[in-house]
Amino acid sequence: MTIQELLKESEAVRHQLERKAEGLRLQETLKDIDAKRADLDRQSSLFEPSRQRLERGGKALELGEAYEGIKELRTQRVTLKQKQSSIRDELTRARTELQNAEEALTLIEGEYREKLTEQTRLENTAQRVKALDAQIIDRQEAAAQARKEFEAAEAKLKECTSRYEERRKEVEKLEVALREARKYLQVHAVDEKLSTGLAGIQKCYAMYEEAEEKRTAVRESLGRALEKKQEAQRVLNDRAAMMSEVNHRYMATEKEYSRTRAFYESTLKGRSISEWREICAKNIKRLSELDELYKKFQELRDLEEKLKNLHEARLRIQQETRSLNIRDVEQSGKIQEMQDEVERLEKRVALLHRIEDLDAVRELLQDGAPCPLCGSMTHPYTSGALVPNPEEVHRQLAEAQKKLDDLRDEITTRQTRTGRLNEEITSITRDETDMRNQVNALNAEISSRVSMLGLRFGAGISPFEELDRARQKTRDSLQLARNAADTAEAAERDMKAAEDELDKITQTRSEVTRFHQDALFALQSEKSGEEQFTSEAKNQEEIVHTLKSELLSQIMPYGYKAFPDKNPAEVVEALAKRLADWQEGAKRCDELERELSASQSGMTALKKERESLRLNRDELASRVKAVEAERDSVKQQRVILFASRVPDDETSRAMRDVEELRRQFNERHEVVNAKSQAFDQAQTQAHSLETQGATLREALQKAEISFSKQLLALGFRNEDDYAAALLTNDERRDLHNKLRTLNQTASDLQVERENTRSQILELQAGGVPDNSQLVQMVRALNAEFVRIRSQAVNDADDAAVRAKLTDEVIPALRDLMLTCGLEEVLN
Repeated sequence: MTIQELLKESEAVRHQLERKAEGLRLQETLKDIDAKRADLDRQSSLFEPSRQRLERGGKALELGEAYEGIKELRTQRVTLKQKQSSIRDELTRARTELQNAEEALTLIEGEYREKLTEQTRLENTAQRVKALDAQIIDRQEAAAQARKEFEAAEAKLKECTSRYEERRKEVEKLEVALREARKYLQVHAVDEKLSTGLAGIQKCYAMYEEAEEKRTAVRESLGRALEKKQEAQRVLNDRAAMMSEVNHRYMATEKEYSRTRAFYESTLKGRSISEWREICAKNIKRLSELDELYKKFQELRDLEEKLKNLHEARLRIQQETRSLNIRDVEQSGKIQEMQDEVERLEKRVALLHRIEDLDAVRELLQDGAPCPLCGSMTHPYTSGALVPNPEEVHRQLAEAQKKLDDLRDEITTRQTRTGRLNEEITSITRDETDMRNQVNALNAEISSRVSMLGLRFGAGISPFEELDRARQKTRDSLQLARNAADTAEAAERDMKAAEDELDKITQTRSEVTRFHQDALFALQSEKSGEEQFTSEAKNQEEIVHTLKSELLSQIMPYGYKAFPDKNPAEVVEALAKRLADWQEGAKRCDELERELSASQSGMTALKKERESLRLNRDELASRVKAVEAERDSVKQQRVILFASRVPDDETSRAMRDVEELRRQFNERHEVVNAKSQAFDQAQTQAHSLETQGATLREALQKAEISFSKQLLALGFRNEDDYAAALLTNDERRDLHNKLRTLNQTASDLQVERENTRSQILELQAGGVPDNSQLVQMVRALNAEFVRIRSQAVNDADDAAVRAKLTDEVIPALRDLMLTCGLEEVLN
């Protein structure tokens, strides 16, 4: 077989394998359709109770209008009963209120009559109290007038007494002062001679004071000359030391300037300070951009973490939803079983009811005699012992119905939970979409920032580490530039400071030299002035000594043994003061004698006036006491009669109380009338409601009998059975939709199954080899492959065909054999 024939054979085998694979795929599709149909049958069986419920609901719908009429009549009956109960309570309450109002009217009438009597007594008492109040006012005015006169007399007496005491103290002070003045004149009798000798002492002291001032001035001039000479010598010494120090500082400053200039040039490192500052600004800007990028990465990481959490929550909710759906499918079978059990027990209960209805007939049956209804010769329920207990069956029916309701409630709860979980899944999916959009926007922004900053992130390395490394590198560069700029600026400031210091010290050096020459000339001039003031001071000392001896001889008679060197003017001032004091004392003594005589005569007159005022005051005090005693007596009578109350206020209050009681009496009378009318109306309403109740009961009884006949005609046992069969519009629509969906799904599955079976029949009609035939064909083909592979390559076409066999044909055949479930036999 040539290589071209081998290719054709391979195509034929591949075609057979493809047909075999297609047949297997159609078989699997048919199995899937059968599985779906079985699942649909299970769903239809689960829906069977709902279908029955839908049919019963259709029947119940025919009686809707009659049932609504009965419900309306029952509602009216309940409302009427409530109204009757309310009107009975209202009738009782109205009767009680009428009795209470009548009792209150009787009480207020008695209180009103008592108040009228009390008002008459109060008016009589008020007239008497007004008369007493007028007397009290008269006595009060008289007492006030007497008290004013007494207080005026008391004030005059106090004034006269104070003036008398002041005059007495003044006389005593004058007597003491006169004694002191006379004693002073006796003690200082020698001071009278100063009236003639004080002028010579003052003239001699003036000459002494002038000489002393001149001597002091000469001494001060001499001291200033000595100080100026010492100061000039000191200044000369300071200027010499300053010149030496300035020369030393000049040399040190010159060296410092050279050193700072060399250090400044070395700190620049080939750049200016402005260039270093520009580098710092660029690094600061890059560092802020890196920080912003770092924040974007953190925000991206937070969003991805939230997205992951939402994805996990969605998977968890989906798993819970699947679990709930599986649980619903499991319990659907239990619900069907419980429904069958309930129907069986209901039939059992109906049978027992029929048996109970035949109690009278069962007593007529006898063993061996035929039944008049069915003709049976055996009567199993003749004896009461064989009749089953209906209570036990009712209990079993109630338990089964309760379990069925519990299962339905549980399924309803799970369906509600499933709906909420589906809503949560939708919400989480929407949040995931929003977060993915945010992540995409952040990724785009981060990519643009990374490209703008020229960053490169290595594979397997966290971008945060790369950013930290880039930020640290930028910080290092920024710190290096800042250090270089700060060092250069500091060096520049030091160089300028050293240059300024060098200029200052140069100027200081020239000034110090000039100051040294000026100090030397000043010292020579001060030495000549000192010699001149020394001779003048000696002459002035002799003059002062002569005047001091003369002045001492003049002041010795007045008690001075030596002339003081310190404050000599105080001696002359003291002598002048002694003369003035002696003259003032003599004059003061005469004045005090005249004043003492006048004060003694005035004190005698004041004493007489004081005695007269004291007698008048005592007379007025007796008068005040008498008037106040009369006033207090009248007040006591008024207090005993009416206490401290005001007659007009009490009369007005009594009138207000009477008017208030009259108003209350009228109101109570109106209330009694109103309560009586309300009681009559309540009785009328009660009678009307009783009539309406009788009419409504009759109509409701007729409607219920008619409705019961209609229920039995449609197959409903009772009204509860009819109410259980009723469906709401939403429930009916949902059941119709579910039924329509099941029918449509069953039709679609049937069509799909028929199409698949047609395809399988068409494929089988074309002929499909079995597995053993295919294995033989593949093995024969494999042997030809081995044989062709062992032959030598003739040309390029032969090589291309061999490559096609190896690269395309053989792998395709191997894949098809694996799809068909055959062992791989190709090498």
